[in-house]
Amino acid sequence: MRRFKALRGGGAAACAATGPAAAAERVPMFGGGRRRVMLIGVMVALALGVLGSALAAQAGAYVYWTSFYAGTIGRANLDGTGANQSFISTGESSLFGLAVDSKHVYWSSQGTGSIGRANLDGTDATNTFITGGSYTSGVAVDGEHIYWANFITHSIGRANLDGTGVNQSFITGADGPTGVAVDGEHIYWNNFDGDTIGRANLNGTGVNQSFITGAEKPESVAVDPEHVYWTNLYAGTIGRANLDGTGATNTFITGASDPFGVAVNGEHVYWDNFGTSSIGRANLDGTEANASLITGASAPAGVALDGGSSGPAGPTGPAGATGATGPTGPEGPAGATGPQGPQGVTGGTGAQGPQGTQGNAGPTGPQGPSGSAGATGPAGGTGPAGATGATGPAGSTGPQGKTGPTGPAGATGPAGSTGPEGKTGPTGPTGATGSNTLGGAVARFASITPVRSESCIGLFGTWGVGSCAPSWGSSTFLDLIEGPVPAAGGVISNLWAEAGGALSGGSATVEVLDLKPPSGPTNAALSCTVAKGETTCHNTGSVPINAGHYMLVRVKTTATPTTWRISFRY
Repeated sequence: MRRFKALRGGGAAACAATGPAAAAERVPMFGGGRRRVMLIGVMVALALGVLGSALAAQAGAYVYWTSFYAGTIGRANLDGTGANQSFISTGESSLFGLAVDSKHVYWSSQGTGSIGRANLDGTDATNTFITGGSYTSGVAVDGEHIYWANFITHSIGRANLDGTGVNQSFITGADGPTGVAVDGEHIYWNNFDGDTIGRANLNGTGVNQSFITGAEKPESVAVDPEHVYWTNLYAGTIGRANLDGTGATNTFITGASDPFGVAVNGEHVYWDNFGTSSIGRANLDGTEANASLITGASAPAGVALDGGSSGPAGPTGPAGATGATGPTGPEGPAGATGPQGPQGVTGGTGAQGPQGTQGNAGPTGPQGPSGSAGATGPAGGTGPAGATGATGPAGSTGPQGKTGPTGPAGATGPAGSTGPEGKTGPTGPTGATGSNTLGGAVARFASITPVRSESCIGLFGTWGVGSCAPSWGSSTFLDLIEGPVPAAGGVISNLWAEAGGALSGGSATVEVLDLKPPSGPTNAALSCTVAKGETTCHNTGSVPINAGHYMLVRVKTTATPTTWRISFRY
C-alpha cells in the first residue's frame, strides 16, 4: 500500500567574513599636510584590495535543494542564477534533508532510512554513506559530526564525519522530529507532532523538548548567531525566535507554499516551497521576500547553503612609518556677546490654596419633655415541654442454645484415568496482510482544490478529491484510502484538521471513515467540527479499528468550499 508521510528538511550555514575594517586597525594614522593625503591614499588602496579578496572568496557560494520525487539534488548561485536541477542524480526517490560542509554534500532518504554523500563538486556520490535510520529526515553537519532526525523512532542520530561511530539514539524522546540544525554550542530539532522546537548540548545532555513552544506543525529548523528559524508546514510561514528561545513569532515570513526546508547565511533566509516546486529567499530581517527565486524544482524538500571556497591569502605588505604630529595652531579670539533675548511670556495662574479648618461645635440644647407611656405588649408564648423521664432497665438476656453437631465429611472419590489425546484440528485461515507502516504512524490527507460537501480527500502528495465510494481498486480509489490496518488491529486517534482559510457561510465536519473491504459498509470512526469563522478543529479521542480495514477522510460542509489538510495517528 502506498504511503506518503510529511517530508522533512533542515540545515543551516553561517558565514563569517573578514574585511577592510579589521585591516584598518593595523594601518597607522598620520598627520601633516601632503604626506597625510598620500598615506590616506595608500590606506584606501589596501582596504580596496582586502575587500576585493573578500568578494572573490564568496564567488563560489551556492544554494542546494533536494527533489523528493526526482531523486536529484539541485544547485544554483546564491542569487538564483545558473540553476542546475540535476547537479547530483542519486537514482532513488524520497530525498529529504540536506547539509553541506567545506568538502561534501549530504542528503537523507526517508524511504531507505539512509544518509548519502558526494564530493562538493557532485562526484563520488553514494546513497549508503550511513544506514539503519528510521524514516530519516533532516540532516546537519559541524566540524566533527553529522546529525539526522529519525521520525518513526522519535530520536536524533549522530556519527563521525567519516561515517563511523553511528548512534541512531543519540537523543531520544522527541515527538516526530523531521529537521535538525547545529551551532557551536547546541543541537536543535523540530517536533512536528508536538508543535515545539527542542534543544540540547552538543554532547546530547541537557535535553529540552519544549525549548520553543507554539509552532504550527514545524517541518525543519535552522540557526545563525542570533536566531533560530523554523518552517510551519500547513500555515505556509517561516517562524523565528531569539537564540535563547524568547521573542518567538510564527509569521516572520509569510506567503510560502508547504515550506519544508529552511537555511540561513549572513545576508538571507532561504526556504523550499514543496507545493509550488520553487525556492524562496528573503533578507535576514524578513523583508523583500521572493517565493520564486528559483523555479522548476521537483517537489523540493530540503535546502542548504555553503560559504564558497576561498583562494589563497596574499602576502601581508610592510607597515608604513608613522609620521610626526603637526604643531597645534594658535587659539582664535573670543566672539562678541550677542543681544539680549525678548522677555518670556507671563506664567499661568497658580493653583487654588487649601480649604480652611472646620469651626468649633456649638453648645448642646436643653432636654425635651418625656413622652407618654407605651401600650401593653401581647401575652408571651407557651413555654417548652418538660424533659423526658429516664429509660427503665433492660431485661436480662436469655440463655444461648446448644450448638448442633458437625456432620461427617464425605469421602474423596478416586481420580479418573486420563483420556486419549484428541486429533490436531485443521489450520486456521491466513490473517489479513498488515500495513507497510511501523505502527504509531501519522496518516495525512490534503487537497489543493476546494472540497465540496460529502467528498473524500486524497492522501498527502496526491492532492486528490473524489467520491467516497469509487470503484474498488481503481487508481482514484487508491489515492483516497489509507491501510490496510495490520493483523493485530489498531487505534485511530488525535484527529487534526485545518481549512485553507476561515470558513465562510457555515461550518464543516471532518470524519475519518472506517471502511470494510471490498467496498463494505463505512462508518464515521472519529470526527471534529470547524465552526463558522474558524480554521481548525482537533479531536484527542481514540477509537479501535479492525484488522484489514481501510480509512478515508470525508468532509461534510455548509460553508463555501475550500482546501483542507488533515492528519491522525493510527
